[in-house]
Amino acid sequence: MAVVEGEKEDWDVVGDYTNKTLRMKADRWSKALLNEETKNVVATFFDSNVDQLVIGLNTCNQLTTTHDVQAGLRTKAVYFLKTMDEPLQRAVEEDEESNLVREQLIFGDIAPQPLDQLSTLIEEVLIPLLENPMNRDGWPEDVSDDVSQQLYSLRGTVYRTWGQLRGQTLLPLPFGLDALEKAERHALDT
Repeated sequence: MAVVEGEKEDWDVVGDYTNKTLRMKADRWSKALLNEETKNVVATFFDSNVDQLVIGLNTCNQLTTTHDVQAGLRTKAVYFLKTMDEPLQRAVEEDEESNLVREQLIFGDIAPQPLDQLSTLIEEVLIPLLENPMNRDGWPEDVSDDVSQQLYSLRGTVYRTWGQLRGQTLLPLPFGLDALEKAERHALDT
């Protein structure tokens, strides 16, 4: 499958992000597209209903493209998701300013240890966001308590699983520890 000139520019959206994120030289993407299998995987992503593309490095430090996240990632990879389950629409006219392909994609990084990434997401994003009282305005108290309990339960499960993968027994701090600490400080102050 030959790459048409207009497609090359659309594919460069994927290539530029991949080169920057994986910290590779600018020509690595164009060299990877010389491989027929890589070119076919990317073309399938652009021109069919396949909804994701994952690009990573194999053990020989060569770019690999797949439609699924591979188990046992050794290095960081990048993913591209379509916002709709249909082929990507491309700019028809050359003078069109907006990049249609970029607007139809969601992309980001996949850590080699996804459990670490999930743990960080829970600790640094979800808990501060959902535990902020201003974000809970108008919530019934039962709903607020249930969200907190489920959130801390998820954190505990991830923490225990993380420990098991490393051969350790790790137990999370119990839910409601903040209330216990406040009561202890109040008792010590009086």
